[in-house]
Amino acid sequence: PSMCVPKGLSRNLCIAVDARKYGSGDDQAQLSIQRLLVQVLDTAAAAAGLHRLSWTRQAGSDSEFAILPPHEPEAVVVDRFVREVAAELRRQNRGRLPEARLRVRMAAYFGRLVPGENGFAGPAPVGVNRLLNSRELRQALDESGSDLAVLLSEHIYLDTVAPLHTTWRPWEFRKVRVQEKEFDQNAWLWVQDGDTAARADEGEPQQPQRPPTDPLAPTPQPQQSVHTTVQQVSSPNVVFGIQNK
Repeated sequence: PSMCVPKGLSRNLCIAVDARKYGSGDDQAQLSIQRLLVQVLDTAAAAAGLHRLSWTRQAGSDSEFAILPPHEPEAVVVDRFVREVAAELRRQNRGRLPEARLRVRMAAYFGRLVPGENGFAGPAPVGVNRLLNSRELRQALDESGSDLAVLLSEHIYLDTVAPLHTTWRPWEFRKVRVQEKEFDQNAWLWVQDGDTAARADEGEPQQPQRPPTDPLAPTPQPQQSVHTTVQQVSSPNVVFGIQNK
């Protein structure tokens, strides 16, 4: 399918990505990051059954902003596409020096937008940009050392992840509050290979852990109660004894 550019007011899923520490590299390193970022997104979309040629995309050297047409399923983008991006980043970064790894922030926001003279206006393009550049998402990627950190708008999380329309478990995401400029909303954070234990209150209830057992230890036997009855018999023809019950 060819690019589907919104012609007027519409509601669309918006995706934005950004490569970490792009500006710290030399010209060749930056060109390499640009090529690799596009390759990762193209490969992941194809593996997820999506059609990137139909997306309205705005490149930004180390970043990309995309508006997806209605025929691209939101649940597939949030689920399969994100997983494929993570898998492709892992493949591409295998064997690379730490400073040469491609590490990516991703944000997703669904909402109203309208085309303008210099791009798009409306809550969706603004919201996805605020999520992408939020302190919470940057810090999550920096501190985790992972290749990918993703921030979903609350609307997307509540409509796709929480009702189990994807293969994600709801407690794999952590609720955060994003306050960037005029933007002040909840969002849901996932970090590749991140620790999903001890999440927010909305997360999975923690089950008590049983202490480990030694498989070679003998099985404990139930205790038996012993009642002893002593009887005295006066007959010379009877043997005295003890009876256990």
